[in-house]
Amino acid sequence: MERTKVYVGNLSFRTRDTDLKYYFEKFGRIADVYIPRDNRSGESKGFGFVTFEDELDAKDAAEELDDREFEGRVLRVNIARQRGERGSGGGYGGGSRGGYGGGRGFNSNEVCRDNQRGMCSRGSSCRYSHGGGGRSRSRSRSRSRRRSRSRSR
Repeated sequence: MERTKVYVGNLSFRTRDTDLKYYFEKFGRIADVYIPRDNRSGESKGFGFVTFEDELDAKDAAEELDDREFEGRVLRVNIARQRGERGSGGGYGGGSRGGYGGGRGFNSNEVCRDNQRGMCSRGSSCRYSHGGGGRSRSRSRSRSRRRSRSRSR
């Protein structure tokens, strides 16, 4: 497991890779910076990853910059973990406070109001629970009903 990759959550949607690199490079040499973008809009998803060349530099950055303000937002910074370590698929995540494709974070018992309205653009990086049901469950029920009706005819 790569212990040199740091998850950075709660980024401003205007943050660029170069901004993040500049902010983190005071802790050591950086091998890579990645901020996932929405496929449709091209806008940042609000989180990113910084990969250091040295594990100790990554650890220092995570400890020093967690809960620090950057570009008007309080960052969530920790050593990234593979999604498989949390029981999910591939990729990396930000531990207990959320991350790429997984953990709901510290407000996991609160329901995402935007998701209830069908308007949540944060997807898996949303810090609120999407309930694991709602629309997708009702859609699958209606599909199975249609199939059973067509088979009985």
